Amino acid sequence: MQIGVARSATAVVQVVRQNISSCWDLRWGAEALYQVAKRSTARTRQEWAEDKAVVKLADKLKEEVWGVCCEIDIILLALEALRRMALQEPEDQMTNLERAASTIAANKWRNPVKSLARLFWLGAPLSKEGSFKDHFDSKALPAQIRSRQHELDGPDLALLLAAMKGPKGLKDSALQSKVVLRLKEKNIHRGLSATDLVEMAEALEVISRGGLAATWARGPPPSRRADAR
Repeated sequence: MQIGVARSATAVVQVVRQNISSCWDLRWGAEALYQVAKRSTARTRQEWAEDKAVVKLADKLKEEVWGVCCEIDIILLALEALRRMALQEPEDQMTNLERAASTIAANKWRNPVKSLARLFWLGAPLSKEGSFKDHFDSKALPAQIRSRQHELDGPDLALLLAAMKGPKGLKDSALQSKVVLRLKEKNIHRGLSATDLVEMAEALEVISRGGLAATWARGPPPSRRADAR
């Protein structure tokens, strides 16, 4: 499958069209929709969300997210892709997120830190709901992420900042401090798209009111910007 080397959302969708009927697998399907989202701007995501192949891909992910593949890391990737493409609302993911959070907690939070960051972002809008909120107590998921902050990469930090943004954001001052410190590390921007950089700058503007936000608004040198087409 050529998803990993596709240079644009258009190239990813072409791979989907060629393979979705003949060799479907939840693993590459989740990665494909995620790459469409990552390689698109906010405007082009809306356009891709109406493409027949993308709609079919999203429908298959929704149907099979707890099917033959029960790998929590893949499931969270699929849920992030659906959310980024605005093809599934937070409330519609509640059951899947509760199940994922319980499974990760039962595994003593040993999943990759990227999955923990995804869960934090996905669960932020629902973090005050019922028993689900227990996973977002400062001694639960946030504490696990704080303890592994050295493992966080640029896309992970982008998710955490997005989850903290705005009046309804999931606030954790200790985790926020860890994120800001990690952002100061050299080359932390690797793997971020131009869209990611803009969204991170906006979140930092709300959280820190200047300083670091202004630096990130400029982003890395143009030659290192990811293709956001």
